[in-house]
This record gives sequence, C-alpha cells and structure tokens, in this order.
Amino acid sequence: MSYCTKKELDAEFKLMRDQELEREKENARLLALILASCKKRVSKVWYDQMIAYIDFDCGDYLWNFRITDSPCCKHKQKELARFKHVYLWQSCGIAGDDWAGEMSIPIRHGKYLTYNFAC
Repeated sequence: MSYCTKKELDAEFKLMRDQELEREKENARLLALILASCKKRVSKVWYDQMIAYIDFDCGDYLWNFRITDSPCCKHKQKELARFKHVYLWQSCGIAGDDWAGEMSIPIRHGKYLTYNFAC
C-alpha cells in the first residue's frame, strides 16, 4: 500500500483548486455574455426585475444559464408581481428541506433565459 506525502497532497489540492477557479472564471464570463444578450432583448425595467427575481445573492446554487428556444417544461408558475409567468420544473429532496430544478423566464421573440438551481 502506498501513501501520498503531505507535499504531494498539497500539490494535488492546489491543482484542483486552480482548475476550479478557472472554471468559475469561464462560467462568469459566459454568464456575462448571456445576460448582455438578455439585456438587448428586453426593456431596462424587465431586465432589472429579472435580475432581482433570479436573486444571485440568495445562497442557492445557480448554474447552466443559457438562452433557449423553448421553456424547460410546460408548467407555468404565475408571478404577478414581476412577470406574467415563469416556467418551473422542481423536485424536492427526501427530507423536504432541499430542492433542485430548472427555470425559464420569457425574454421575447420566443426565447427564454433558462437555468438550473439547487438549494
């Protein structure tokens, strides 16, 4: 049985962390491009409400933002305060205190801002 030294483990951890930071930077770059495209498609009021609705600071895990030609599902959820509706597919964990899913927000001309979430 062979064991890694602390130096080898530290080097491997640093490599994994560096790769994770690169992925985070690339994801942030792609998100900025997607949101810039959304901003061109909708009014300033709609865009501001959409960003507030997504709530990037909520602590949930949000990922895989993309512009799609169709919503993620056929289930409409009314959002009278901000939008006419959003499309939401969601599942709940066994304990009932966690959930994950996919959401699509209409952004005009048959396009949707779609993303995944988990909490």
